[in-house]
Amino acid sequence: MDHAARLNLIQDLRERSRQLEASPGRGQALEAAAPAPQLLRQLLRGEIERGTLVEWLNESAGSGGVMLALAVAAFVLQRGGVLVLIDGPGEFYPPGLAGLGVPLERTVIVRPGDTLSALWAWEQALRCKAVAVTLGRLERLNDRLFHRFQLAAETGGGLGFLLRPAARAGPSKAALRLRVAARPCQEPLSLVRRLQVEVLYRRGGAAGAAAELELGHDTNPVRLLSELADPAPAARATGA
Repeated sequence: MDHAARLNLIQDLRERSRQLEASPGRGQALEAAAPAPQLLRQLLRGEIERGTLVEWLNESAGSGGVMLALAVAAFVLQRGGVLVLIDGPGEFYPPGLAGLGVPLERTVIVRPGDTLSALWAWEQALRCKAVAVTLGRLERLNDRLFHRFQLAAETGGGLGFLLRPAARAGPSKAALRLRVAARPCQEPLSLVRRLQVEVLYRRGGAAGAAAELELGHDTNPVRLLSELADPAPAARATGA
């Protein structure tokens, strides 16, 4: 993608964000079935500090981190703003997004043609004050890019949800780092996904909180099942 096309993509992103900013969102319910760490409760209600980066580390392909990040983004959007999906691989499917509670009328999907264009789109979306959440896959980020993204998020006041494979994530400068792993369901044919989410790193606070939860498609309940014992200290030390 040449420079002119990149500028057109960024301008289109800004215009669509402004147009969508005032659109009303759809609600969704959260059911807490058992006590869970306060940070995870806040996370699942979308009560996350604005202007920060959050890493969602998938333990393996299909472990549910993408679904959970989108469900949390839907909660964040209840307070207004736009969701920008940086979708280089072309994997986000609008009906599936709607099934997770994402308001499609306030969703912008950007499909950049190369890595440089994707990084430009990330930075511009994070800087835009109309954007509540910028979400997409980013396998490799160096310290310089992390710093640029963090400054952009602070400027825009939104959240950056970085989807990354746990095995290749490397060092991180994100304010919150979460690891998501799939857990077996009691009913194998059920549409409900069972996940474990663990806080690997939290800026300014203790890590180690972990819980199991269920995530469904029909009405998008996110149901906390149980608080888990703190993981090993070596695992909690992972992060910036």
